[in-house]
Amino acid sequence: MNKFFKLRVTSDFLVNSLCAITIGAGFTELTANVFLNKLYVQVCKEATKNKKPVVLSESLRKLHDDVTRDIKLTDFQKIFSTPFVAEGLDPINIGCINYRTGCYIGIPSYYDLNDIISSSNAENLELQDYIYLMKENSESSKKFMDSLNLSESAKKYSIARELILTDNSQIFIKSISWSMISIPMYLLGNTILNLLPANPIKIRFLALFLLCNVGVFICLLLRTGIENFYQIQADKKLCNINEEYIHGGIEYYEKLIQRNLALRDIVPNGDQLYSENGNKHSFISLFSELPLTYRKAYLEKKLKNENNKS
Repeated sequence: MNKFFKLRVTSDFLVNSLCAITIGAGFTELTANVFLNKLYVQVCKEATKNKKPVVLSESLRKLHDDVTRDIKLTDFQKIFSTPFVAEGLDPINIGCINYRTGCYIGIPSYYDLNDIISSSNAENLELQDYIYLMKENSESSKKFMDSLNLSESAKKYSIARELILTDNSQIFIKSISWSMISIPMYLLGNTILNLLPANPIKIRFLALFLLCNVGVFICLLLRTGIENFYQIQADKKLCNINEEYIHGGIEYYEKLIQRNLALRDIVPNGDQLYSENGNKHSFISLFSELPLTYRKAYLEKKLKNENNKS
């Protein structure tokens, strides 16, 4: 009976375990992003009122439909893009438009409002949390509320950007990134361990520990690079639509920077969350998203080039 529970750890066992873990992690990530989209939206991202989803207004639906026309989605792709009212302050995308399960585009509720007073009454829990922290008539509060007032061009740019981010292979590439890093790291580790003496065991353990950490670091760096690459491509594609989208993008990023600067003064420890330039702080800068100032500068350069041509 005791022999039944004894497990002999061999090189074949380690290889098979590595393959199972890496392939399993990638498969889990891919299937979660493809088949569990609707559940994730309903549980985590959809705005609710009285425990019921907030209904998407006709104006927000029209905004979404105008964007799908501007970025020239096919009629087939339009079927697989589902807009909904998002809980947070920023538009979001979930899923991939090229899979049969489609994608979901979250639009903040305050996009349906046109002035500061209306925005302050928006049914958005995140927004209400920030309003609760505000000091009455303070400069930061005014700047924050003003940052919510976007032109139609800026709203269209933000929604179009999320839609374009679903029209690529990002989900698939990120899901196989585990295997892309784990298998080469295993081969490297196996070579190094064969060169090390069997004793003392602490040296082999230390080498294995360092290799694991290096592998995790490289994997996170790769996934961040993939995400930032597609973000840059999204901005480039939107700039090629027309000049209205360039102006809308510049305004959108200016408003985001203004909002972050206001939140730097409003929320507790805001200086640890946002920089003096209005960018978000990251625990490790290498794993952070592209700075808002960088995105805004790119669009301004693109606009300047367009003006020089004309």
